[in-house]
Amino acid sequence: MKKHVLIIEDDHLVGSIYRQKLSMEGFQADVVTDGEAGIEWLNQHQTDLVLLDLMLPKVNGVDVLKNIRAKSGLRDTPVIVFSNAYLSNMVKDAWDAGATQVVSKMNTSPKKVVEMIRECLGGAQPAAAPPAAAPPAAALPAAAPIAADPAASDVQFQADLWRSCVKTAPARIDEMRRLLRAVVRNTGDIASLQEFYQKAHSMAGNTSLAGLYRVTQLSAVLEALLQDLQKKTEWLNQSTLRTAGQAIDLMSTLFQTNAGGESGRPPEVSVLVVDDDEIARRAVSHALQKANLRSFCVESPVTAWKMLPENRFDLVILDIEMPEMTGFELCTKLRSLASYQATPVLFLTTLSTFENRVQSKLMGGTDFVAKPFLYTELALKVLTFIFKAALPPPPKGTL
Repeated sequence: MKKHVLIIEDDHLVGSIYRQKLSMEGFQADVVTDGEAGIEWLNQHQTDLVLLDLMLPKVNGVDVLKNIRAKSGLRDTPVIVFSNAYLSNMVKDAWDAGATQVVSKMNTSPKKVVEMIRECLGGAQPAAAPPAAAPPAAALPAAAPIAADPAASDVQFQADLWRSCVKTAPARIDEMRRLLRAVVRNTGDIASLQEFYQKAHSMAGNTSLAGLYRVTQLSAVLEALLQDLQKKTEWLNQSTLRTAGQAIDLMSTLFQTNAGGESGRPPEVSVLVVDDDEIARRAVSHALQKANLRSFCVESPVTAWKMLPENRFDLVILDIEMPEMTGFELCTKLRSLASYQATPVLFLTTLSTFENRVQSKLMGGTDFVAKPFLYTELALKVLTFIFKAALPPPPKGTL
């Protein structure tokens, strides 16, 4: 008898893809699209394993998991939780609630999920050979017959995901821009903000399946920022919304340039942070950790200047008012180095006056972030400028 998997996932395409993949691998699967429906389904049916998204409408994944573990017949049922790696508090809550595994959508392919399911079910093998053709999944291109070779089948499956994601991307990005404009026009429009969050969540899930790692990372941190803004509406301001807009524009560019040439994961990057305030350095380092970015923090701009010619940093964050040398002066010196003429430089300061913003541009700065700041905003802004700087130059003759 085939093993059964319940998928609780609010994105229809992601749920359909996992159901298709599990069917190809000899499992039975059902999909429900919100936490409340998931609880109701489990009250009426039996399953061998649950794939549970953490961010769900009506009832979130943590509360669904608590409900599962409260039922005597489900206490030992394996539950694999999908998370956004940047929502660390909810990840901890999922472990505490009794998750069997918590995995990042961004770093886990459907093939890997199937391997984890088999491991959780004691190495269960398909009850029958995979079907000759995969069942159609909503919004996926018509599938060609599945190859007999499992490796070839996986390649074809991944190619279908990539094509589907790239095809639907322009409409998804247009919708995010529409919702961002609605929030900019009326920062009290919480309904548009919630819908904007759901679109970012969906983009992160879809692009992670397709292997579009840069867009996935951007949309996952954007999702985390928008969740913060729903909880902390006082941070809904020109800075945070502008950062969200910059990320969306870059996503569009990545898709237009052959999805950013994203055949593999982005290389590891590093950020130099120069600030004489220890608390500020710790805050910046923590923010960058949320985007899986390495940071090198120094308090002295003179020390930083000595480090720059001997090391390669992908982005530099500078305080403005520092002893020995201001951030403006260090930026000017930095731009004199051939290897740093195009490196993004962000100024981070409590002195967020109009004059300082203008001066930061004149001295070679790329952008400006005011203290205090949301960790997720700084993480998203840094990722955006690093990925943008890594894009190939436009063809000659284009603007």
